[in-house]
Amino acid sequence: MFVKKAIAAVGGGTDAPSDPKFASHYPALWEYLSVTRLEDGSTRKLAKLSLSVQDGRWCACFVDEDNKRLMFISGETYDQLLKSLEKHLANETAEWRRCKPFKKGG
Repeated sequence: MFVKKAIAAVGGGTDAPSDPKFASHYPALWEYLSVTRLEDGSTRKLAKLSLSVQDGRWCACFVDEDNKRLMFISGETYDQLLKSLEKHLANETAEWRRCKPFKKGG
């Protein structure tokens, strides 16, 4: 398991879509984006992934809101970007930056 103390979401209250193929190819990324409860029963905020293209490269901003941190990563192809993101999340080698909680409405 890639998210610390994570367990599968209980019941039908998850925000995660059903995508077994994506989950099997990118299990760490999938957990960050879909697991809503930790092993101790406490809730966690889902991570957010934003994609863009800049200077001919795929770029991602990955925000782990639950731990108030983010990382930026890029790849020459979309597939390369996702594989690199998965590798860093699974191996805990991401270069995280601290971030302040986002405030709604400005």
